[in-house]
Amino acid sequence: MLCEFFANIGIMERKPNHNPPCAFRAVSAIAALAFHIGAASAAAPIPSAAALSAEIDAKGAKEVVNRLNGAHPGANGQNDWSRVIDQMWMGREAYIKLAPKLAPGTDAGPSEDLGISLAHALPLAPVAVLRATDLKDGPTLGVSRVCGVPFIEDTVKDIPGYIHAAQLAVSKVATPELQVVKAACLRQLAADAKRLPAQQTQ
Repeated sequence: MLCEFFANIGIMERKPNHNPPCAFRAVSAIAALAFHIGAASAAAPIPSAAALSAEIDAKGAKEVVNRLNGAHPGANGQNDWSRVIDQMWMGREAYIKLAPKLAPGTDAGPSEDLGISLAHALPLAPVAVLRATDLKDGPTLGVSRVCGVPFIEDTVKDIPGYIHAAQLAVSKVATPELQVVKAACLRQLAADAKRLPAQQTQ
């Protein structure tokens, strides 16, 4: 049972042709888990969404974006900007709400980061993402970007699956003030689905 548990959570690999005693494998898995926990605890803390919002209000988006991007990278190579973007990518609503406040202070790469992270979060937190989406279709958080599958290379491998999940999530949004942006988003997702190569839709 213990071996199966660690295999299921990805700490211990199943090897059908190599089967040492379970107790030995479990001890090794526990050691690996302890290492992962230690590494996580040593990682730099994620900047607070509330603190960032207040800092943007006080100093302006450009200064905050520059500070986050200029922060010294942690042990995993991420700086504060990357850690904030990761929170948006994972659908954390408090950070998604920051996107419209941060957008005026971004250009080039950081602008791209915002749009891509919100697109990825669309199936996970559709209400928060639609609230942050620019219905005027600006270049950073516009509907054609956030709902337009803007992923780079293989960051999302199953594009048809992503589009289906996003359409399903967005279609369930019932918030009255979001119905216009919801409709625009669904139109964009449908248009992108039609542009997929035939082999990806099979």
